[in-house]
Amino acid sequence: MNPNLKPYPYQNDGIEYGIKTMRFIIGDEPGLGKTPQSILTVLGKNMFPCLVICPATLKLNWQREWHMWTDKKAMILNNANQHSWFMFAKGINPFGLDTKVDVFIVNYESLSKFFVAEILPGQLSLKNIRFKAHISLFKSVIIDEIHRCKSLDTKQTKLTKGIASGKECIIGLTGTPVVNCESDFKALLGIIDRLGDFGGSRSFDNNYQGSIDNLTAFKEKLYDTCFIRREKREVLKDLPEKVR
Repeated sequence: MNPNLKPYPYQNDGIEYGIKTMRFIIGDEPGLGKTPQSILTVLGKNMFPCLVICPATLKLNWQREWHMWTDKKAMILNNANQHSWFMFAKGINPFGLDTKVDVFIVNYESLSKFFVAEILPGQLSLKNIRFKAHISLFKSVIIDEIHRCKSLDTKQTKLTKGIASGKECIIGLTGTPVVNCESDFKALLGIIDRLGDFGGSRSFDNNYQGSIDNLTAFKEKLYDTCFIRREKREVLKDLPEKVR
């Protein structure tokens, strides 16, 4: 961790929650620093290599944040390293130099290009997607704007879930959690491997949908299990006057 940077107290709370919980969603209001909280959670547990899945416009920002907060090397996946990135993960680049990369950053639209070997004919499902073996290298996955995966039926959701599957540390980030529509959280819980804490898919449908009482019970279970959210008004005492 960069000794010249120090998380705010509420961010430390989020990092401690993450280190304890490991598979969770940070739903803090925009501007409260979800990115460094997820970075320092992964750093605190030493879960490398780490994969960051994010919108294309945020790839450079994620790389800057990793280099700002840590001494870990972060690489953006692109056409030049499409067939060699995993060598950097092992510490040997294609030119024979000893250059280890700890963090790999990819946008949602490129998941198939980098990590899918084949999609079998028929209905799109995880059973019909054959992933490349190199995804087993990742010890942790950070999924920025995870609310983009709220639909169970999209290819994006299925690829994200397949890549994150089996990872000990899975962190979702969203500034716009859909806690007023519990069904939209079903796919997100599946991605971070927490749906089992709600009894599985069928139990989730039966117990947490359809009434205000069910919604209240869902929110309580969600916060108790794998979700943390703070609003600016709650943490004003921890914030400086203005940060640009």
